[in-house]
Amino acid sequence: LVITRGKMGAISIDNDEIVEVGVKKDLNVVDLTGAGDLFASGYLHGYLKNLSKKDSLNIGTDMASKVIQQVGARL
Repeated sequence: LVITRGKMGAISIDNDEIVEVGVKKDLNVVDLTGAGDLFASGYLHGYLKNLSKKDSLNIGTDMASKVIQQVGARL
């Protein structure tokens, strides 16, 4: 189970394993369009590359952080 929690970051829960990551700091948030989609694609990229859950969460967070700093869902 992976949950995004806005300003509280994101969390992965797999049986008894709980992994959390925070948010990127000092972002110029312009538009939240596409943030969830980009988070999911970044997380799944890490997952499919057999990266750790923490690394996958961080990739998702990085992707979402980029898209929210511009208008529209383009990277």
